[in-house]
Amino acid sequence: MGRLAVLLAVVSLLALLALACADENKAPAGSQLDASPSERRAAAGKAVAPADQDAYRKSIAGRGIVQETCAYESDAAIADCGERGRFALEPPPSGLDASCVVGLSASSPVFVLCTAGAESKFYQVGT
Repeated sequence: MGRLAVLLAVVSLLALLALACADENKAPAGSQLDASPSERRAAAGKAVAPADQDAYRKSIAGRGIVQETCAYESDAAIADCGERGRFALEPPPSGLDASCVVGLSASSPVFVLCTAGAESKFYQVGT
């Protein structure tokens, strides 16, 4: 009988913990999740794909750039790089399942690189 009581206590504690975490994960009113894709794009920084991708790649080679993973919001074509920034990609990657990284030089974003299928494209930040 003692084991059953301990089991019930643990299950109750886990249920309370799950409820507490669920409340913390709710987005506050007016957050990015409430905004339309066009409103989210307007609030994001700009990152434009240079016309000559090969020349751009060569211009940043050897600069000691560190890369960090970003989330890609396909509905708004935004690379969400957390504390490094949110970047509206122009033009958007060709695939909806793109994966992106941000290139950092001295902790400042220099570029976003997105890959969709076999295509990779650089986006210059702040242009």
